[in-house]
Amino acid sequence: MSKLETWQRGAAAPARSGILGEHSGGELSWSEPGAEAPELTDEDREGVKQRMAAVDKLFAEQGLAKYKIELMFGLSRSGTSRHQPIPGIIQYLESGGKTHAGGDVKLYICPGKTFKQQGMHECATPAHEEHHLPAPKASDCEAPLVFSRNGFGLIYCGACRQLWAAEQVVGEIAYRLPMRKWAEVVYKHFHTLEMNADVVVKFTYDDLRAATLMEQARELRGDKLTPVRQNRPTGIYRLPAILKDVNAGADLLKRFYAFLTV
Repeated sequence: MSKLETWQRGAAAPARSGILGEHSGGELSWSEPGAEAPELTDEDREGVKQRMAAVDKLFAEQGLAKYKIELMFGLSRSGTSRHQPIPGIIQYLESGGKTHAGGDVKLYICPGKTFKQQGMHECATPAHEEHHLPAPKASDCEAPLVFSRNGFGLIYCGACRQLWAAEQVVGEIAYRLPMRKWAEVVYKHFHTLEMNADVVVKFTYDDLRAATLMEQARELRGDKLTPVRQNRPTGIYRLPAILKDVNAGADLLKRFYAFLTV
């Protein structure tokens, strides 16, 4: 049995219940290689599915998106023509249901399609060899990978049923594109995330790195860095607003472009 499978529950503790159902209060601990890994019974698996469905239903009833697409633009966006390439970063988040990003968790994208586009077939890494695992194969998969599915430097994709190494998965991408191309990027990733995502845009009008270096050099205790952090206007295109616009006949790609260029 591989080291990947050798986790087990710690000392038993009274069960607790909450919105996700009843669970053991024991801590999770990593055991020595060779220990037997517990297996879920059919009843346990069904319970997990029911709790996942309950969370999805709760998000749907409250009009909350399951994911977030977050874009960050820097100094160069200010005063720049919409037709000029603008550098920025896009990342993915599993939404915590808060507009201030509370509870958000880093999200990754399965790299199967990326490797296929690069002409690769099998994508083994030292982590796969260490745990005697089969090498993942390139495919058309771009499914979202939640952080809770990771362990031992590997993360599991439930769509293509493969284990990927941490250095293989996509967490954020840097682009240098005109705004119309940025809108196409958002449109593409909105579909990748099951058309169930808010779109968040952040703008930085000051250089965080320069402010940080100034703080360190002069020991200003936040006099420079705090205003820079606070001066980051944020725009949010919430999923309910997206659905409302689309149901009214709006072109989604054009709506994303309009949102990015406000």
